[in-house]
This record gives sequence, structure tokens and C-alpha cells, in this order.
Amino acid sequence: MCIKTSVVAAACLAVAGAAHAAGTVEVSFIDSVPFTDAGIARYDKEATLQTLEQHLKSLGQRHLADGQTLKIEVLDIDLAGRTRWLSGPAYEVRVMKDWVDPPRISLRYSLHADGREIRSDAETVSDFGYLNRFTSRRVDGPLPYEKQMLDRWFRERFAESHP
Repeated sequence: MCIKTSVVAAACLAVAGAAHAAGTVEVSFIDSVPFTDAGIARYDKEATLQTLEQHLKSLGQRHLADGQTLKIEVLDIDLAGRTRWLSGPAYEVRVMKDWVDPPRISLRYSLHADGREIRSDAETVSDFGYLNRFTSRRVDGPLPYEKQMLDRWFRERFAESHP
């Protein structure tokens, strides 16, 4: 009985500590010019934007220090591969070829802590080797190539330097 209580208490402390140490990410999509490729139909685009926003926010919770806020403006999105229409009933598939049509996301960001800006930049994040690096065990759900690319970019730019 005592061991179970200790395990439950340790788990609760770990979850509370992880939640406390989380920074926040604010994402906005600058849509003054249509995105290169965020999906064909309007619902595809909405799902893409929602998926990317949720993923970036989860990265902030894992990698940013407590009190840090990362503001990201997404300027352009070009999803991995190209959409091809199949004959018969109208539906599309996304065709992936290495070095051709890699995932790319252009963005601006600024990292803030204690009321001041720590860092800011504009970048185009891309992954030309996306098919060689991908393993389905690491990323679930929609946009696996884009999520994997953003995971690596986020860790390189914003992961805390201490364990």
C-alpha cells in the first residue's frame, strides 16, 4: 500500500513539475498571400493550421523554460510532397519523392522572458532528407514530416541548455 502511494505521489509531482516548467508559444498565421501548399480544400487548410499550431504549442511546453514566451508568425507553408488527383471518384493523394518538394515553413519568431526580447529571427525551416529520417514511431497523426521537421528545429533553437 505504501509503495503504491509513493508511486502515485511521485507521478503527480512529475506531472506538476513538468507543467510548471513549461513556456508558452503563441502562433499566428500571416495569410496576406495564400500559402504555397497548406492543403487543397478549405477544410484541409484549416486542419493543417490547427495541427501545426497545436504541435508548436506542445513543443513550447516541453522545451521552453518557465516564463518564456515564443511568438511565431507563420508566413508560408509548403507541405511535403505534391498533391495528385486520382482517376475515378475524385480524390487526391500526396506523392512523396526525396529531394523533391520537401516540407518548408517560412516564419518569424521572437523569444521573450522577463518582459524583454531574448532573440528574434526570420527563417525558412525545411527538410530535404525528410524521407530518409522519418520513422512513424516518433510522430503520430497528420503532418508527420512537418512535425518531425519542426521538432528538430525547435530543439536546435529553443531547448533548454540544462537537463
